[in-house]
Amino acid sequence: MSLLGDECGARVEACLTEIAATYSVTFITVQYLPFCVDLVEQATRRLTPPIEAGLLAAFRIVRLSAKSMTDHQLMNYLEDYIVDKIIVRVLELVLNANSSFSEERSRVIVGAAAVSLLYNISMRIGLENTRMYARKPFELMFEAFGKLYEADEQLRISSKKLSPNDTVASIPLWFVSSVIDRFASSWGVPLLSSFCADPAFLVPFVSSQVANSPTSLRITPLHQLNSFPSGNRLLSLSSPSSHSNLATIGGVGLCESTSLSALWCARISAAVCAAEGKSSLRFDHLTLCTFNGHSSSVRRIASLSNENSFISASSDKTVKHQRPILDVTLLANNLIASTDGNLHVWDPFRGAIITQLDWDGDATICGLSHVDRHSMAAISSLHSTVRLLDTRTGGWTSELKVSNLPGLTRAFSVRESGRKMVVALSNGTIVLLDARTGRLASLSHGNSTHTTAVRWLSATEFLVCDADEVGNVFVASPRISSARKLADVVVSAFVSDDKLATLQGSNVIRVYSGAEVVLEAKMKSDSQSGSPVSICYLPLNNAYLIGSNQGSIRLMC
Repeated sequence: MSLLGDECGARVEACLTEIAATYSVTFITVQYLPFCVDLVEQATRRLTPPIEAGLLAAFRIVRLSAKSMTDHQLMNYLEDYIVDKIIVRVLELVLNANSSFSEERSRVIVGAAAVSLLYNISMRIGLENTRMYARKPFELMFEAFGKLYEADEQLRISSKKLSPNDTVASIPLWFVSSVIDRFASSWGVPLLSSFCADPAFLVPFVSSQVANSPTSLRITPLHQLNSFPSGNRLLSLSSPSSHSNLATIGGVGLCESTSLSALWCARISAAVCAAEGKSSLRFDHLTLCTFNGHSSSVRRIASLSNENSFISASSDKTVKHQRPILDVTLLANNLIASTDGNLHVWDPFRGAIITQLDWDGDATICGLSHVDRHSMAAISSLHSTVRLLDTRTGGWTSELKVSNLPGLTRAFSVRESGRKMVVALSNGTIVLLDARTGRLASLSHGNSTHTTAVRWLSATEFLVCDADEVGNVFVASPRISSARKLADVVVSAFVSDDKLATLQGSNVIRVYSGAEVVLEAKMKSDSQSGSPVSICYLPLNNAYLIGSNQGSIRLMC
């Protein structure tokens, strides 16, 4: 940025440089920097046109002072003087709508000068030192920019409606874009996103850079990841269009360049450049892709162990089913079991039905669980027993009676190849038994009567989710007893290794490690159409599949 007074000011700068060279760097630390700090203090008390011009002069003085100082001397005065007392204080003035600049053009000019100084200093001290000692100005700017602008799914940027309590000054979009573009072009997206609380905000600004970068992927709208077809049909390799479709899975084209789309760049940047001291678990509100294969509420999502595919159960009628699907589970032999009241075991890769069963002529099977390589278990909404199925023979092998008291099975879960099975009944009874022998190990009365799900957390603990009560964690030995309760009613829960991911009302996601909450985030209302009702955590990719009550499933991180 060049101004009309720069030519005259250059002569003054030359004199100041000569004085510093004559009287040593001490003159800078005793005279120049304190003068600049004092001028900024005056500006915070009262802004006038002469002081606005003085701020521009102060930035020039700080820049020439930094040139005259050694790296060691600069680092000694960087954080306390140059960053905190000069750059940050001026940016607070520029970004505050209550600051009375003589005109809006002056606000932009002073802001541009502050950003120019910040850029000059950061290039001098290096990227890592900038992250450690000069992150405050970046966090301040990105927080303000995020309140002013937002982007839709097509990455079109528009102004945000400010709340009455926000005091953010109106900064032009070209200024915001220029700031992000300048630092992103020098540092790349990864470092820049480490300063941003919501890396998704950077996506529309850096997408053009990613497209023009020599190491980036150029994706046409037809081949964008967000438009990848989804649903119940598998692509045929013999199909004329299958090659072009398969070439775009994950946002990477076979015949294109060798890098990623802007969304995935922002995702990787956020993960790699996480702020120091924060948990490795993140939720950055980025929607990586959307699957629209359902038209009604998504009840259950289960992913393959390598996380490259998943299955989902919905209230709508999809292939192989005549009624809404109540539950679905993956079996060990690459088969899928699902129930719409009747049990269906089928091969998803061939689309072939292996077996179909009902419960004594009634279409009442409501829950499924994998037991071991060749067996699975099922419960009925009109019975108080659990049945085991051998997938090799396609028939029931045994029936386990879990209680003599009146009550119907509501939910259950199996662990350790059937050694431990916990069943929740409608009368509030929770039963622990060995599915191999049918032997009852423990039972507890007077618990939740509207259980929606049961999940094993470890060899000794399990979670019971209720439609009306908060989630309750029980210990299984020496007898069933309540260990602790979660904060809210759990809408959906998913367990992966030692992590428990839960979905609560008001779009809140929590991840637990034992009893500790390691991540809590509230999804933005515009992140998904409808309300989220099911969740599947993908630990290998640190991402989440979230299903809504309107049928869409989003891969988010």
